[in-house]
Amino acid sequence: MGIGVSLSESSHQLVLGVAIALSLAVNAWRAWRLRSLAPLAISGSGGALLVLSHVLDENALLLWSGVTVLLGGVLWERQVWRRVPVRRASTPLAS
Repeated sequence: MGIGVSLSESSHQLVLGVAIALSLAVNAWRAWRLRSLAPLAISGSGGALLVLSHVLDENALLLWSGVTVLLGGVLWERQVWRRVPVRRASTPLAS
């Protein structure tokens, strides 16, 4: 069971919309940071599958496909993120 047990249908749609919007916003920032649209495309595809699943009366295949795409995107992005060099300002040590 999850949060959906205690929510009405309209509340569930609001939570779904907010979660997908936050996911897209975070992945838009990551896409800008990585200079690659892949995180945003993966997040958008996974979110679209989840919304389509919801519109088609909770289609289980689309639901789990969306979850799989989002999870795969997170795992892939974590590997890419580790390879991105981080610029740090070098400050001389005071003696």
